[in-house]
Amino acid sequence: MSELDFHIDFFIEVPDLEESTQAETRQRLFGLTEAHRDLTGAAVSVEEIAGVEDPFLYQARIVAYMRPENIAVVEKRETPDMALEDAVSTLEQRIQAERARRRKTWERADLQGNISLNQLMPSEVYNTFIEQQTPQAVIDKGRTQIATELMVDEKLDQEAAYHASDLILEHAHKVVDS
Repeated sequence: MSELDFHIDFFIEVPDLEESTQAETRQRLFGLTEAHRDLTGAAVSVEEIAGVEDPFLYQARIVAYMRPENIAVVEKRETPDMALEDAVSTLEQRIQAERARRRKTWERADLQGNISLNQLMPSEVYNTFIEQQTPQAVIDKGRTQIATELMVDEKLDQEAAYHASDLILEHAHKVVDS
């Protein structure tokens, strides 16, 4: 990926940040794009958040524009250089962990849900996700409530959760109507 494909916006509000720290930050962020196309840019800010209790406290915030979800980190330290260096280190760790997680598709509930839901009958989806609830109680909940519960409890993505809720309601209506 070239530097034209990966843009970094710096919002530095402290005059005493070392130029070398900013250059190293740029280099480390650009290094995260090598052999990867999931990062499209980043926003870096460093500001003094001095107050009465902490007269010399700085905050560095980095948002990495990463597909499908952005990653943001915030670090607070006694110097702006330390705050920025720690923020970059934390961001590197989080991006590496996210990439490792994505490589393990067999452990991802959202992908498993999308694959298996398309292969299951409505009764199988109902029996998989609905525990000890009467079909009428499920119908009374409605599509949105069921999908919300599936997203929260089962970690399904939105599309899979609504698809599953449609299948669950289809089975519940079939049971109630028969």
